[in-house]
Amino acid sequence: MILTKMRRALINSQAAAILAIAGLAAIPATAVAQQRVVHSLSFSGNAGGGTGDGQITRTSVLRYADLLALDEAQREVLDVLFEGYTSSYQSARQRMTGDMEEIQAEFQDTQDFSLFRNKMPDVMSTFREKSTSLESQFFGDLEAVLSEDQVERMPSVDRMRRRETQLSFNVSGANVDLADVVHDLNVELAGEAGQALRSYELDLDRMLAESQRDSLEISLGGEIDVEEIQKSFAEAHERGLKIRDINRRHARALVTLLPEGSREQFERAVRERSFPRVYRTPYASKLLTAAQGFSDLNGEQRSQLEIIGENYQRDLEKANERWASAIEKADDEGDAMSSMFGGGGRMMMFSMSGEDDESPVGEASKARRELDKRTEEKIRDTLNEGQIAKLPERRDEGQADSLGSIGGSQVIIRGG
Repeated sequence: MILTKMRRALINSQAAAILAIAGLAAIPATAVAQQRVVHSLSFSGNAGGGTGDGQITRTSVLRYADLLALDEAQREVLDVLFEGYTSSYQSARQRMTGDMEEIQAEFQDTQDFSLFRNKMPDVMSTFREKSTSLESQFFGDLEAVLSEDQVERMPSVDRMRRRETQLSFNVSGANVDLADVVHDLNVELAGEAGQALRSYELDLDRMLAESQRDSLEISLGGEIDVEEIQKSFAEAHERGLKIRDINRRHARALVTLLPEGSREQFERAVRERSFPRVYRTPYASKLLTAAQGFSDLNGEQRSQLEIIGENYQRDLEKANERWASAIEKADDEGDAMSSMFGGGGRMMMFSMSGEDDESPVGEASKARRELDKRTEEKIRDTLNEGQIAKLPERRDEGQADSLGSIGGSQVIIRGG
């Protein structure tokens, strides 16, 4: 009965919600074809199970259910709530896409950049307001089916949600959610370890309450105030350093309280999440794995690929450590522009100087790219044409798209 009533209520409310929301999406590339800067560059992202635009995901919902200790009937209700939320959210995004396409089409006809300044902010503002409303409705409906004891657990869900949506600082280690790392280790923490994890959540939550998501808006039609941009970056950088220091301090405490078999995994996961662009699986590694799996390799090819793999892994570890250390040093020295734009963060990264950046971060990044390229060439040189044709294609990892220029420097957007 409760499921039937819940589905009916969701259907009735969903239509109104869909009509009320405008979604948020990436600005079409053609909108910046004339090397102008987009109106809004939002330095925001998240950790845990969230998505880049803050949408609640099923991964997160499953975590919420565990944190609240929901029974099977409540989990079914939660599924219905999530279906309704997701449907409304996706419909809103589709409507937003239509609005954006209309702006783009009008721009193509008029080449009037004021269209983005005058119309786009309203679309985005509407989405932020209404998506917040959708999220509040979701959690309000969820709380309505909880017992008194479960309601007392809701603050832990609220803290997790804030970590998902507000860990948005492009400083190495500032976007890591240690609670999420522990969860992924499938380790149950009790006693002193459990208290330490709760202490971390509370300390981080207090700091997040003092920080807000930073947004830098640049008018398409006027002069760009580079000093104001740098000031905004520096302020965000300082907040990120504070979050990073909280993570460092609590990571040192937590690792000593974990089961011995999980400590190395924890430290490695924290390191990799602190520098996701550095430690993500490179295309050269994917090529090597695919090539070594071919059934038509001869003995010489197998031997050569094994040597290539051993050498690459050794050099890759050194290159990654150099890159990560350079980012970390830039963070510590207060070089907000270099560390934020050098590829250390988890979010979407920006580069002010392109592929030829001569900063330590840029040089280290370049050295890694060159290592990857040499290894890719060695792998292909070892294979015949038929085998090369079976290699996986390169995805658009880290591919740069120009957004224009600021102060004479090209602005490049990179996928994080």
